[in-house]
Amino acid sequence: MLWISAALAAAPGPTTFTYVLTETVVGEAGVYSGYRDNTRSDGTYTLGAGDPVEVHAVYAWKYASTEGEKKSGKEDRTVHFSTETRRYLDGMDLDDPLLARLPPGDVATWMWIDPASPAGPIRVLDRACELTGRDIDPPFRRGVTALQVVCDGRYRRDDDYGQFDTTFHDTYWFDAVTGLILGERYQETNEGSLRGEPGRFELRQVFVVTEAPYAPPIDVPPEPAELVARGAAAAAGLGLFGLLGGAVVGLAALMGVVWWANRPPPEYVQVPGHGTVQFRPLTDAHALAGLDLTGCSVHFAPFLEDFAARAVLAKDPAWIAVSGSTLVGFAWVDRAARVGTVFAQPEEVVKGFVRRGLDSDFFSEHRHQRANGGPLYNVQEGWTLLERRNPVVEAFDTSLVRPVSPSDRRGVLEVLNNAFGQDLGVWLSLQLSHGDLGYVAVLDGEIVGFALATVSGADARLTLSAVAPKVRDRGIGSELVRARLTALAHLGVERVLVEVADWNLAPRHVLQKHGFTQVGTLVLETTRVEQTRRAIVRR
Repeated sequence: MLWISAALAAAPGPTTFTYVLTETVVGEAGVYSGYRDNTRSDGTYTLGAGDPVEVHAVYAWKYASTEGEKKSGKEDRTVHFSTETRRYLDGMDLDDPLLARLPPGDVATWMWIDPASPAGPIRVLDRACELTGRDIDPPFRRGVTALQVVCDGRYRRDDDYGQFDTTFHDTYWFDAVTGLILGERYQETNEGSLRGEPGRFELRQVFVVTEAPYAPPIDVPPEPAELVARGAAAAAGLGLFGLLGGAVVGLAALMGVVWWANRPPPEYVQVPGHGTVQFRPLTDAHALAGLDLTGCSVHFAPFLEDFAARAVLAKDPAWIAVSGSTLVGFAWVDRAARVGTVFAQPEEVVKGFVRRGLDSDFFSEHRHQRANGGPLYNVQEGWTLLERRNPVVEAFDTSLVRPVSPSDRRGVLEVLNNAFGQDLGVWLSLQLSHGDLGYVAVLDGEIVGFALATVSGADARLTLSAVAPKVRDRGIGSELVRARLTALAHLGVERVLVEVADWNLAPRHVLQKHGFTQVGTLVLETTRVEQTRRAIVRR
């Protein structure tokens, strides 16, 4: 096999690979409540030698929905792409009408990247992606070293599923020696309406190469007898992946899922110590009212209903796990901040949230362990939870710090976006519209600092603080702490919590000077195999 690898390192052919795909659309709310459809595709790709590369794709597919609709079909296509540009030269191997309408030079092949490509931007199909890692152990295949490419984005869906705002996260793995595709995992969330009725659904995909000369084969279990589920609204027939519409979703023709890795998560789970636990999507801001919340979180029980209301207001994916009248678990994904949070201790409950779409990075009060020992997930970083009891009115420099006003928005966003490296406009609007207390620090007419606090009865949290780098170490952070503590004292707050990353020593020192002491820890758990570092915003 050595001669094949050497040839493939310079160009993607000649080679042949087979793949298995399944795709699941899961209805979550509104017109799509209870709906599901499933698709499976099996195919073979043959890549010729030379430049341009001739690609011969043959695949068959089956589709079924909860409305009883079933479809099937076959495709046999031959196209070419350039190894120099990775762009298609004629036609498309994917059954996607929107991609087919684009000029070939605008579309890059999905099945191969140059293994010598540097980390950074790289194009896949019609999207700008990023090569984020090397020497990765891909999730579908052990013993192979992979290059990892990640694509995130949004688009507007307008097809047989309806009119939806769609957010997606996509990860590809390519063989590090040949640059040829190994697998892909894709997930998107859709919020919008079908024929005027609001709804929400998720689309999940994972693609796996099952046999290829550049990777050991994978045994695929037999196809399930029926691809069915429960449901409400069906997509009309445009064929396998053409029915999904949209350039991004057209990936489905080849970006598949091994069906057993993507089977629907059970609604009911037996959890030791809790009996039967039911998982529910959180669609009602008052869903936690009347439930016993005390066992769900060690420190954050007074804030859980507020978290739920914000998740629903932001239309963030969120779920609860309930046993009788007891809340056993609560999780959501803050899409604006690109991070999840889970309040649950049992291993089975956390797994249920992850299978439903909990972000790959999520905060937790617990370091989750497997039933047979060992960590359930990797830890990205640790955070310290600090508490102050009975805050008092403290003098602060009112010529420097004042409450935020609507006219401060541009200056506040400049401070936040520079501090966290992302556009937080939507996130900021949500927090302020929900009643958070905001303070700005102003020097010479310029906003140089911003901080937030949120109140829930007699409990409060200091949730965010940012100071422009050019004015740090001048005590501005301390002034923002004193201003918020004074406001909370006036409101009769009895307990104040704040979370600080362990590596962020300066804020922790400031808080300890103002009477905060450590009462607990948080961990940023992750399903990733590689470490990443980014500034994270806490709601």
